[in-house]
Amino acid sequence: KNPIVSPLKASSNFNDTKNDNEILHAENAKLCTKVDQLTKENQTLRKTIETMKKKRKSATDAATTEPPSKKCKTTTQRRKLFEKWGKGVKRESAKHKITNGGWVAESYQATVKETTPWSKIDFESVFLDLGGKMIQPTPENKPTSQITILKWEDFAAIKSLFGDAEISEYGYKSQAWRSRSFCKSYRSGDHDSILKDIEVHFNKSKGTLQLVFGMETTDECP
Repeated sequence: KNPIVSPLKASSNFNDTKNDNEILHAENAKLCTKVDQLTKENQTLRKTIETMKKKRKSATDAATTEPPSKKCKTTTQRRKLFEKWGKGVKRESAKHKITNGGWVAESYQATVKETTPWSKIDFESVFLDLGGKMIQPTPENKPTSQITILKWEDFAAIKSLFGDAEISEYGYKSQAWRSRSFCKSYRSGDHDSILKDIEVHFNKSKGTLQLVFGMETTDECP
């Protein structure tokens, strides 16, 4: 015989089953939310890993294509540089204009600029320990400057700096110009000039180098 279930007990069993189903439904909803969250986190992590792989590959490629380490200038390279600068100072001096001067000695500068980038190793291998006076940086003059200035103050020091490369004390020219009121300036001739000193300016941050030749006229107004 089937047991007789009272209506009250049957109602209680129904309610328990309903509650269980609601609990299961809520837990299932939580699990679905957690799965969605983990899926999104996994996708984000995959993207991060791919980005890191690309950055690592770019860094590796850059390292393999990087130029070899800089080496000091050789003796032959140094001589060719100084020969080029010796010709450059004559060229730049000849461009310099002195207007209404020539009655007394006129001082001026002829600047030769290097067109290729220079490294600190280049600069030190060519110019340091060769008798130049440090003008900048010093404890008294712009100690934190990125620009180094060395000076050779007479021709004997300049000759020692140039070594086997040809450099002359005499034989330079500069332009003599005249101007008068209500008249156009005109070139009246050339001055003879001499080489007095050299300053070397090296900008470490920009990798630029220039030689500033101190010149002085020696003749009267043409």
